[in-house]
Amino acid sequence: MASTLDAVAADPAPFFRCAFRSAKRELSLRFYGKNYLVDRRAFLAHLSADALVHTALVAGLMEAHLVLVRALADKAAGRCTAADACTCDTFVRPWLANVGRAVGYPTMTRLLEDWCIEHLTARTTGKLIKDIFLSSLRKSVRYQGQRAAIARLMLPTAARAALLPALGVFLVEQGVLQWQLATAPAATYWSATWQQLLRLVGAVLGSAVGAAIGTYIEPGTGTVLGAGLGQVLFTGVTASDRVFLDSTRLFASRGRMYVVSVGAASVLLY
Repeated sequence: MASTLDAVAADPAPFFRCAFRSAKRELSLRFYGKNYLVDRRAFLAHLSADALVHTALVAGLMEAHLVLVRALADKAAGRCTAADACTCDTFVRPWLANVGRAVGYPTMTRLLEDWCIEHLTARTTGKLIKDIFLSSLRKSVRYQGQRAAIARLMLPTAARAALLPALGVFLVEQGVLQWQLATAPAATYWSATWQQLLRLVGAVLGSAVGAAIGTYIEPGTGTVLGAGLGQVLFTGVTASDRVFLDSTRLFASRGRMYVVSVGAASVLLY
């Protein structure tokens, strides 16, 4: 007890800072009743040991699947053996990049939410940190199942709720670009920045439109599924590249097509 008092007397600033923050959170809870805005446990849930192990395993399985598919394709084409395909460049670095992004996105989002809690009003923060699942259900009860009206109301609600996660992704990707700036030319950097800005706008718009359509179909579950699908469609995320190897080649320009007769058969050439 004496040692604690001596430490406080020697440097009282941390003690008063902690007491001020605790009082501020308690007053916010008393005045506004927004207990989910002052509970910090959920903000760090993705950094727990179980969550980190789960993230690493999922990213490792994804990269192992891609390496296996690529190795089998190269072996069938005679380019290399399956043992040569699993190297540091083909597995370890992409795996670490996926783990870093999977942890970095929610971490940056939590930091933005924490900044909003500390510097914005509780009403504004509540609009930015919104559970669209519960929000759509509350609107459904309030408007007696008028799904057209609920869908219109979910447009701005889902857009505001998607702003901080999309901004977190943008900031993490900008940090990656800054790290790669030494090896990437300026034109490549600004082009990638422009693409990330478009992705940010597309994520917000896609989430709003998808949530509205999903709410019209089924408030709650349809809202969440619609918001996720809308983000994928509006941001142009090539998720198929993670499943179908080199799928972009299917849509590449191939020039003029020719029909060549070989005996009695006709062969289409590109």
